[in-house]
Parts: sequence; structure tokens; C-alpha cells
Amino acid sequence: MAGTSAVSVRSVDVLEKLASFGQDCPDLPRISHRERMAHFCKLVAEIANSYASIGETIYGRDSSVNKTSGFDPLGLAVAHHLGGDIEETCWLLFLQSYFGSHPRQQWGLLEKIYLGHENGWKWERASADAAAFASWLVEHQRGLSGHGNMGGPHKYVSFDSHMAVKSASEIQAYICWIKSAGGHRQLFSAAVSSLDGSPWRIFDSIYIVMNRQLRCKKAITFDYLSLLGILGVLGIEPASPYISDHLLSKLGANWLFSGNAGQKYRANELEPIVKALALHLKLPFCIPVLHHAFAQVSAGIRAEDIQRFRWRHNR
Repeated sequence: MAGTSAVSVRSVDVLEKLASFGQDCPDLPRISHRERMAHFCKLVAEIANSYASIGETIYGRDSSVNKTSGFDPLGLAVAHHLGGDIEETCWLLFLQSYFGSHPRQQWGLLEKIYLGHENGWKWERASADAAAFASWLVEHQRGLSGHGNMGGPHKYVSFDSHMAVKSASEIQAYICWIKSAGGHRQLFSAAVSSLDGSPWRIFDSIYIVMNRQLRCKKAITFDYLSLLGILGVLGIEPASPYISDHLLSKLGANWLFSGNAGQKYRANELEPIVKALALHLKLPFCIPVLHHAFAQVSAGIRAEDIQRFRWRHNR
């Protein structure tokens, strides 16, 4: 599925779907906690509509994705994609997925990295000398840390010297991986041509290769490839939530499905449940929508419930 189609998702419709989930299948858990359902369906609707706004922009029907204040890496990526610059589009999407947004400083850290040094570290410059970019990131750690912290993929930690060295190494590895293939376009074209065209098989194939080539968190890889599909850069979409690779999503899914009973599901048990829920909701790019909704829940929304859940099941 390339890009997103026009859709307006209402939380009340998602709530109705959630309430009916599992009715016809005794192997699936019923979601009985009304307050949790209401909170979760609101998140799902917001995320699904944000994805839809990207599709509206790509296909020329709206420009809402750019109506934000401050630095907007996704808006910039959309603009580059509309201009036909796939290399810069992919680079921005990777950096966005890697650093993430912070609740207070938003994209302050990424803005300073991407735009803040002379002409900034655009793809042409960073890819021309990956080692120089990595060295600059480490050398300027102290100054960069004053502009923001790491986002959700790194649990909102500060951009200290350790994180600077780690980030420099992982991003340098990404640049070298892309360059070894001749660029983003060549790498992804080769992946597409080697498979049968199935958006799910292509996603799985690149996900496996990227995780093998790089050392960054698998949640970053998942977000990055999902965004490539949502923007229509690649005709890909995940068929699996990869729950075992994402602790935050696992905790959020358990928070929703455990209900009042407090039952803990293992990752291999949650995998088919989340897949079934995605099929039941029938939203565009539903697996990434659910993945982000689960992660938002466990990253701090309803934090008291989540902390109780962690304490009870991780003693």
C-alpha cells in the first residue's frame, strides 16, 4: 500500500470497534476496561488521522502536515519527497525516527544537528564524510545537549557524552550502509525487485537486513520503514507488530488487554492478538498506528497504571 488514503477516523468509531473485538473468537481477549478503551481509542484516532494528513499532502489535497510551529522534520521530509529528492527524504525520516521528539524540547536536538552547523548536516554533506559527521556529533555534544534531549526511542534520556558516542557510531553505520548500495533509491529498488512485490514481504526483508547491518534499536528501524510506507516512498507496510522487539509496545498492549484481571501476556501471545485487532479495526497502516498508540501509553500517559503493572509483573 503506497501512501495513505483520505480518511477521517473518529474516536467513537474506534471505541465501537474495540468494544466488539473478540466477540466471535474465544481465543481472543475481550477489552472490558471502558476507561482504558476510551483513552486508547482517542490515541488511535489521533495517530491514524495524522497519517492520513500526510497522504492528503502527498496527493495534493491538503497541506496540514506543514501547519506546525517550530522545526518539523516530517514536514521537511514531505516537502523533499514532493520535490523528488528521495535521498534527503529518507535521511530526514531516519534522523526523525532515530532521535525522536521530546515532550518538552520537541525537535530541539535534531534541529541543532540538522540545521545548526554552517550549512547543516544535509544528506549530501553527511554522506560525503560519515566519519566527519560522527566526530562532529561527539565533539559538539555539550553544546548540542543544551538544545534538547533524546526522544521516545531512547526513553527521553539526556544527550550526554555516552549517547553522543553511541549515536555517532550508529548513524555512521547507517550512512555507510546506504552508501555501499549506491544510495537510498538503489538500495530500496534492489530490495523491491528481489521480491514478489508484496508490501509486507518487502517490509520484513528490509527490516531484517537493516537490523543486521545496524546497531540501533529495532523500534527505530520499525518507525523508519513504516514512515517510508506512509509517505509512499516505498510501497511497504508491516504485517507484524514485532512485539518482542519493542518493550514499550509490549507494555502498552498488556495495559490494554489485561483489563481488570491484570493478566500478563508474553510477546508471542500478544503478536496474534495485535494482528487480529489490526484486521478488526481496518485502518490504513493499522499496525504502525497501534504500535505508536501502545508506545505512547507506556511512555508516560496513564503512567501510574503502567508503573503498577511493571512493579507487579517484573518483581
